[in-house]
Amino acid sequence: MITDYEAGVDLTVIDGLSVESLSIQAGTNARWPDTFPQGVRRLEYEYSSSSPGVDALPELEVLRVWGNPKWSVIPRFASSVIREIDLDSRHLGSFSGQELPSLISLKLSGLKDFNFSGFSTLNNLEVIEIVDSKGNLDASRLESLRSLRRLVIDGPGIKVENIRSLAGLPNLEFLFLGNSLIDGGEVSAIRECSGLKELAFRDRKGYDATLEEILKDSGARRIGLKFR
Repeated sequence: MITDYEAGVDLTVIDGLSVESLSIQAGTNARWPDTFPQGVRRLEYEYSSSSPGVDALPELEVLRVWGNPKWSVIPRFASSVIREIDLDSRHLGSFSGQELPSLISLKLSGLKDFNFSGFSTLNNLEVIEIVDSKGNLDASRLESLRSLRRLVIDGPGIKVENIRSLAGLPNLEFLFLGNSLIDGGEVSAIRECSGLKELAFRDRKGYDATLEEILKDSGARRIGLKFR
């Protein structure tokens, strides 16, 4: 792990390193190499306008990027074995999962408007977490994700549509809807998620059921988080 916020810190020392895991936090004026080490499998770094691209890393499996990357689309990766992506994604506008056949975990934060249709191709996806975001999420776009076990959709600016579609996910065990708004207030449809073990959402006026009622009917446990 490299952490150095000194102005102009020289990060070119990583060029040519033989490492499988790399984590970097550096100031905005850091001197970056032209590329990340080609053999890196796990890469975590704070984005800078001068940081290298990630599309030419053939063995990359885990990617975490924060610091407001300016990507409007997910990069086209050289790696076909990417399992986890975690992005601060305030500029992201579209997503294609067709080139990510191994992806099992996708975490996105800060979305402002997003085309969720690309999720339908992620057949091996087990975890989706979308937080601190805005926009409409049509849950029917997730119906094909038969491996999905954990779904987190949290943000006061998110409206979840067609919530009943989640009942078609046979392996869904963990559902956290946080401060998201359920379109039409039809939260009672969550009762149809037969495999659900843990659940939480914020009760709102106009919803057709309370969290406590659904927990009682479904036998699921409350996720132990408080809403602000």
